[in-house]
Amino acid sequence: MKHQRSKQLAWTTLAALILVFLAGGPAVAINVNDIAPNFMLVDIDGGYHMLSAEASHPVLIFFFDCNGSTALAQRVQGDIESRYDSQGLIVLGIDVGSCDAPGITRFGSQSGADFPLLKDGRSTLSDYGMQTETLVLVDAFGVVKYVSPGTGIGSYNESEVKTAVEQALRDAANSKALTWGVIKNLYK
Repeated sequence: MKHQRSKQLAWTTLAALILVFLAGGPAVAINVNDIAPNFMLVDIDGGYHMLSAEASHPVLIFFFDCNGSTALAQRVQGDIESRYDSQGLIVLGIDVGSCDAPGITRFGSQSGADFPLLKDGRSTLSDYGMQTETLVLVDAFGVVKYVSPGTGIGSYNESEVKTAVEQALRDAANSKALTWGVIKNLYK
């Protein structure tokens, strides 16, 4: 009996390890100063968006469920996207629910979101180890610079997000100026 129980435990442990391996390992929440996992997702109009293609621009990622609250999306649009879009910030909304394009479009209309809304983002959410209604800011170099401390509108701190966005925009501008300065010096 003892031998059979030991054998059963060994098989159960092996099965669990195989499942974790096949699933890509357990999700671990992304932290500030981590390299952001790349992703490629399709928006509701059929356009492709890849994080690595946005190099040289800071990207604010907003994970949402199209069946959820629109309050955080409204704040992201009003406080962040409308203010920093012209300075080079890219905002991407990633739906992590199971909505189709019309459902995501409805969410965008209800929230007033004027930024791209991407679909089928559950695996991206898992890669980031985040929950729905959270924000992640990735700088122009692919490094995470802000992670919302919780979920939903209750964890949204406009001042913290703006400070992180402004620093990421300054860093991107300084990098561009430095790069062009080096290039100019090569041809003197």
